[in-house]
Amino acid sequence: MKILPQSLLLLTALLLSSCIFKEPVFRQGFTPAPKSWPGVWTTDGTDPRTGEYALLAPLNDGSYLLTQPANSAGAFYYQCTHLRIRGRHLLQLQVLASFKGGLPKGGVGSWTLVWVTPLLDGRLSVRPLTSEGKTYAECRALLTSSGSDWNKLFGKPTIYRKLP
Repeated sequence: MKILPQSLLLLTALLLSSCIFKEPVFRQGFTPAPKSWPGVWTTDGTDPRTGEYALLAPLNDGSYLLTQPANSAGAFYYQCTHLRIRGRHLLQLQVLASFKGGLPKGGVGSWTLVWVTPLLDGRLSVRPLTSEGKTYAECRALLTSSGSDWNKLFGKPTIYRKLP
């Protein structure tokens, strides 16, 4: 597992300091994301001319392409799939490439998760997985266990609002 440096990686990298695995945490149980999710999103309270953006676009196979931050030379490109676990929304992300680093190198982890919570006003709260030191299998077990506290597995939320 490799920990990414603090930066905006989805939705924030999408990921502020996220856990990266060499294998997917989930291999089945994927569902379509809510129809309102695809589009261009920006961090809450940012100036639209200089804000951090994320672009979520549907792909033909039911997955999505996420570019974040979309308006930066430091952009990451992810393929993501949506899951509902214990009534909560998760996006499982696979790094496809980065603007600066190109394609992932062999043997480097490229999978992570973010917990997405729709807010009543249409914004999204996005929290990166930060359970350092755990394997993908341990994370899967904790996420599916009714006794686990997701607040201990995921980092601080970044709030996104969708642009018209």
